[in-house]
Amino acid sequence: MKKISISLVLMGMTSFGFAQNSYSKFDYSLLENLGKLDANYEYIEEVQNDLTPNQVKYLENLVCFWDVSELEKYEGLMQPIEVTYRSVHGYIVATYDRRGKILTAKEHFKDITLPQKVSVSIAIKYPDWTRLKTRYSLSYNRFLGTKKHFKVQIGKDGQKKWLKIDPSGKIS
Repeated sequence: MKKISISLVLMGMTSFGFAQNSYSKFDYSLLENLGKLDANYEYIEEVQNDLTPNQVKYLENLVCFWDVSELEKYEGLMQPIEVTYRSVHGYIVATYDRRGKILTAKEHFKDITLPQKVSVSIAIKYPDWTRLKTRYSLSYNRFLGTKKHFKVQIGKDGQKKWLKIDPSGKIS
């Protein structure tokens, strides 16, 4: 009985040992990118939240982590640098200073998934209407703040109407 108990304990410890090492191939060089996040942490905090569509978050993260020093003409640049990022759903035009901080960003996306608050707001106010097109726009300025809104085209019986909605679901 004693041998069985000792065998079970050793087998259990062995399996725990393997479980502790399941991520042994982690690439620690990925942590170097955290320094780049520090420069643009304010941007991500300002533009992203739980309501931000995933298609938009992907491109915003690229904007945040891009390193100005990778640009060939980086050396000695004094004026801001404008960079355009494109995806299937839209684009972001970001302006960086020479240290890599984002000064401004303009975002425009089409045919994206709407946040639940926005969808519910439309369904309550226009119950029999169908959503036809969606657009998302954001304007970020490091010194002046951020403005976000959705434009949604709805239709019913041959009629079409554009709605302007803020991220909290308020239709204007």
